Amino acid sequence: MNNPKVVAVKPEETASLVLAFANGEYRRFDVSPYLDKGIFRELRDPGYFRRVRAVSGYVAWPHDQDFSWDTLYLESVPVEEPVEMSHDMNQSDFSAEALLKELDEIVAMSPPLPPGAPTSEELIRQDRDVVHDPYRS
Repeated sequence: MNNPKVVAVKPEETASLVLAFANGEYRRFDVSPYLDKGIFRELRDPGYFRRVRAVSGYVAWPHDQDFSWDTLYLESVPVEEPVEMSHDMNQSDFSAEALLKELDEIVAMSPPLPPGAPTSEELIRQDRDVVHDPYRS
């Protein structure tokens, strides 16, 4: 059975998501059973939880937490009342400022490189030396 993909998502205050599926259904998915498990612990932060986006049929957060459309559909319940889904809440912010802020957050959480580890620029140069790109001189 092919379950429909998510086309929009609206986070709620109660660790649940209202989902709009490609087949026109609206359903509610309770995230709370996952909040004590590994990578999903970060979703306990309400500000971070609200950063959810619909991406290619599933839902995802900036630090790689995600749920597949199958899980979302099979473990959700139909929503009885109509739900207004804001168009802009599902648009990722790809502005340079937003991307730099996200990068700063990732770098701040990353452990320091060990002494003598190659920089990203050095790794890129090594890649260019190994792989011949006929379009690059």
